[in-house]
Formats: sequence, structure tokens, C-alpha cells
Amino acid sequence: MFDSTRRPNLNLCWGSRGEKKTDTPSAGRYVLGASDVLRYMVTAGSGIGRYIGLALDTDAVRQSNGELENNDVASVFLGWRHVFSAQWRGNLLGSFAEFDHAAASVGGTTASSQSLHANLIYSPVPKFDVRAELIFANRELKNGADGDLNRLHVHVKYNF
Repeated sequence: MFDSTRRPNLNLCWGSRGEKKTDTPSAGRYVLGASDVLRYMVTAGSGIGRYIGLALDTDAVRQSNGELENNDVASVFLGWRHVFSAQWRGNLLGSFAEFDHAAASVGGTTASSQSLHANLIYSPVPKFDVRAELIFANRELKNGADGDLNRLHVHVKYNF
């Protein structure tokens, strides 16, 4: 039952849009030239695990006293896009996330995750793409178990 006399445990979360030229926003892109764009995002906070990597972890853990204790997370994403020609472009992407769990967390929760993606896209005619992407990823759980993902994706797309 909701108790209106209790105040919620509010945690500080932050973000920045980079309003001034001297600000460094927490997410954004830099155009490095006519053919190159660098994109990035830095995320850190408490109780936001479900928003990292498609719900990679939980937000909080129920303690023995019934209270919820938030899990902390820090993550970074960096991507580089290069246009080779009117028909060829490619991307190199990397990400890392690390979680600090409440003491009552079970062993199957995520401790860390990282991935590296490289793709090449060919557009022989307008609105038609052929793409190949290599993915290398690793996830480690709090109990020490870990797993690797090594995958090649190939797809064809028509935009209509």
C-alpha cells in the first residue's frame, strides 16, 4: 500500500546538452570532416540499469528489510562513421558498461559488458542497401560466469 507520509529516496542523475561552446555534453556527435562523424554517449547513475543495453541489468534489488536499494551503472558508447564513396560507407562502434550492485544481488546479475561492431554498407542504387556486420561481445555476471558473442550479420534492405 502506498504511504504518502514517506518521502522517496531521490538519487542524483545528470545530463547535459552542451549549451555553451565550453560544455561537453553527455551525448553527441562531432563532424570530423566531409566523410567522418564521431558519435558518443556517456551514461552514469543509480537505478537506471534497464535503460542500458536493452535492459542489460536491473534497476534495484530488494533488501532483506524489504527496502529497495538501487544498483549503480556507468557506461560509454563511441561510434565512428566513414563514407568511402557515394555507394560505400562503414561504421566502427564500441561500448562498455559496468554495474555496481547492492549487497543482496544474486549471482546472475550483470557485472560488466562490452562489445565491438564493424560494418560495411554498399548501396548500388538509391534506396537499396547490402550490409555485413561483425560483432564481438562479452558479458560477465556477478558470480564470475561469462559468455562471448561472435557473430556475422548480413542483410539486404530496400527503402520504399
